[in-house]
Amino acid sequence: MKKVLILSYFFPPRPGMGSMRFYGISKYLPRFGWEPIIITAKLPSHHSHDVKVIETKYFDINKLFKSICGFDHKMGIFDQLHGTQYKKKGNWFIIINKLIKLSQDILNFPDEHIGWYTYALKAASDLILSDNINAIISTSYPVTAHLVANKLKSKYNIPWIADYRDLWSQNIYKNKLLLLKYIETILEYNTIQKADYLVTVDSDVGRLKSLHKDKNIYHITNGYDPDELSISPFFESNKFTITYTGGTLYYGKRDPSMLFQAINEMINDDIIDRLNIELLFYCPKEIWLINKIKEYNLNDIVTLKGYIPRSDVLREQRRAHLLLLMQWNHPSERSAYSGKLFEYLAARRPIIAFGPGGIVNKLIYDTEAGHYVNNLIELKKYISAYYKEYLQTGEVKYKGNQNIYKYNYYSIAKLYASLLDNLITTTG
Repeated sequence: MKKVLILSYFFPPRPGMGSMRFYGISKYLPRFGWEPIIITAKLPSHHSHDVKVIETKYFDINKLFKSICGFDHKMGIFDQLHGTQYKKKGNWFIIINKLIKLSQDILNFPDEHIGWYTYALKAASDLILSDNINAIISTSYPVTAHLVANKLKSKYNIPWIADYRDLWSQNIYKNKLLLLKYIETILEYNTIQKADYLVTVDSDVGRLKSLHKDKNIYHITNGYDPDELSISPFFESNKFTITYTGGTLYYGKRDPSMLFQAINEMINDDIIDRLNIELLFYCPKEIWLINKIKEYNLNDIVTLKGYIPRSDVLREQRRAHLLLLMQWNHPSERSAYSGKLFEYLAARRPIIAFGPGGIVNKLIYDTEAGHYVNNLIELKKYISAYYKEYLQTGEVKYKGNQNIYKYNYYSIAKLYASLLDNLITTTG
C-alpha cells in the first residue's frame, strides 16, 4: 500500500471544524490503496484513531506573550480587554487594542502556530528517513504546515499537495497591516512554488489561480463521516428549538441580527409564543453578541452555550428542530463552503441559512436540506411554516434527498486517492 504523510495541525480531539477534514479523508483513504500517516501537534487528550498519528511537541508563542503582558493564557486577549479598566479610557482603549493587534500579527507571522514548525519538520524528516513515503499533503490553516512541506519537498523531492482548507493571503477573515499583507503574499507565492498540486475547498478556483498561475489547482469540498448518518435523530426538547453550532461569529461578521429581528417581530405579532421557543448558540460568549440579544429583547429565549465536546455537538444538532447556518455578507463568501454545512447534512435536520447566497445556496437547494433566505420576509415565512408544523405534529420533518451522499468522506477520499495516484504517476 502506498503511503502519504499528512501535515495537519488540526486533528481530533483538537476542537474545531479544521480537525474533521483530514480525519474524515484519512479514515477512508486505505480503501483506495493509500495509508495515511498524520503528523500533528500534541493533542489535548487521548483519542483512539483508525490511522497512524504522530504527535509532536509544540511551542505556544501566544501563551508566552499573554504571560508577559499579564493576561490569562486560557482566554483571548481582546475578550479580556472588554472587561478591563482600559475600556473606560476611551481613546486609550482603542490605541491599546491596535498596539496589541499589531504585536500579535508580527509575533505570529505567518500564523500563531509557527511554534510547531521545528517539531513538525523533525518528525516528518525522521519518518521519511525511516519509511517509504510516496507523497506529502499539507493542509492549512495553519499555513505553518505548508512551510514544513516546502522544506521537505526541497530536501527529499517527494510529490507534494498543498491543501487549502482555508485560503492564506487571500483569506477575508484575516485582517493584517498592509505591509504584513504584502510580505505574506510574497511568502505564500514562494512557498507554494514547490508544490506539485493545489487543492482548495473554495469553489472559486480562479481566486487561488490568480496568485498561482502556473499550478494545477483542484476543488475538493469538505464533507461528513458517513458513519455519523447512523446516529439516530434525538428529541427531548419541549420547545421549538433553533440551534447554531458553527463556532466563532468573527465579531459580528456572521451576524444573527436578521434572525433575532424575525423572532422578535413574530413574537410581537403573536405568531410565535415566546414561552415555546428557544435559540441555542454554541459559540463564544462575546460582548457584542450579548448586547445584540438584549437589543432584540430575547434574553429569555437565546442561550449562549459556549463550546462543548463534538460528541455533544452532534447530539445537540439532532435534537434541534432547525439548524442555523450564517455566512458573512461578503462577495467572497459566495464561493465558500462552511465546514459546518456538511456536518449539518449528516444530522438530517432542516437547515435555515442566510448570507450572500452562492454555492451554499445551490447545495441546500440541490439536496433539499432546508432553505437559504436573502431577506427578513423570507426568513419569517419559513420559520413560521416550520413552527406551525411543530405545533401540529410535535416535530419538524427532514426532507433532504439522496444528493447528500456525494458529500460524505468516503466519496471525497476516493477523489483524493485518485488525485494522489495521478500525482505520483506524473511526477515519478
